[in-house]
Amino acid sequence: MLQFFGYAGCSTCRKAEKKLREFGRSFDAVDITQNPPSAAQLRKLLALGIPLKRLYNTSGEMYRRPEIRKKIETLNEDAQLELLAANGRLIRRPIVFGNAAASVGFNEEEFRRTWT
Repeated sequence: MLQFFGYAGCSTCRKAEKKLREFGRSFDAVDITQNPPSAAQLRKLLALGIPLKRLYNTSGEMYRRPEIRKKIETLNEDAQLELLAANGRLIRRPIVFGNAAASVGFNEEEFRRTWT
């Protein structure tokens, strides 16, 4: 079963959930703002080839705050993963974890390749 980190108020997350259902995939939905992925889970994304920068919700209000952006520039990878794990609003959504695959954000073609 997949683990789906999203946010109910996010239209992109709703599109991704709909596609997973169309693909016949079952998943556990987790509110990313209340229970963000752990630093270890985020590190798994990096191990699967997803760049650290892609994990950031760059269009989000939290990321655009000057003090946050400056702080991020000074942090090493481990510290950035801890920061993301502590604040789900900084993380691009949705994040979907499977046994050997994961996706960040929603691009329909990429999503189809990964989850069908």
